[in-house]
Amino acid sequence: MGVEGKADYPIIFLAVTTAMRRGEVLGLRRCDVHLDAKDNKGKPDPHLRVTQNMTCVKGKAIPKESKTASSRRRISLPSMTVEALRKHKAEQATVRLQLGLGRDPNGLLFIDYKGDPINPSTLSQRFSRTVEKLDTPPISIHGLRHSHIAQLLMEGVPMKVVSEQAGHSSIVMTLDKYGHVVPDMQQNAAEVIDAQLREALAEHAEN
Repeated sequence: MGVEGKADYPIIFLAVTTAMRRGEVLGLRRCDVHLDAKDNKGKPDPHLRVTQNMTCVKGKAIPKESKTASSRRRISLPSMTVEALRKHKAEQATVRLQLGLGRDPNGLLFIDYKGDPINPSTLSQRFSRTVEKLDTPPISIHGLRHSHIAQLLMEGVPMKVVSEQAGHSSIVMTLDKYGHVVPDMQQNAAEVIDAQLREALAEHAEN
């Protein structure tokens, strides 16, 4: 990814794999992340809960409670994200002790070298500088969210599921923002049907 090993790596990794907004990632508390959770059948069910958003007020990072029901949501975590967060939490526990912050479960998951909240604008600036050094098309940290959502839709994930993960107020909002992806999905569906029909006809001809 190009930022592995850097302080922002787990932040960027989380943004890439969950479609969370930058303020939502920076607003995560340690108690919002459940890496060892299990479902009612005892199977691993790692997830996080979005409960607040990091905002910038007069240049200062301030966490604020998520106001809408759609923005307050549960997001399941891929195994690679679980590994990245598990490593980050272990490393941060040491840093927090060094800073005298202790093991406060309500403490922020991501903090700066002083133990303070990370300003969303500062994160965007650092990410832009990192991208400039890479041999890759320009993209903003907010662009990672758009790319993830578009990819989910192109992979055929149901619109309702994508809308809920993105924290949109409704499916209509998701369609308004990502309707341009739908024609590609329809073409893919047509190609799948065509291939299946040709296969069925070929089998019928052989019989």
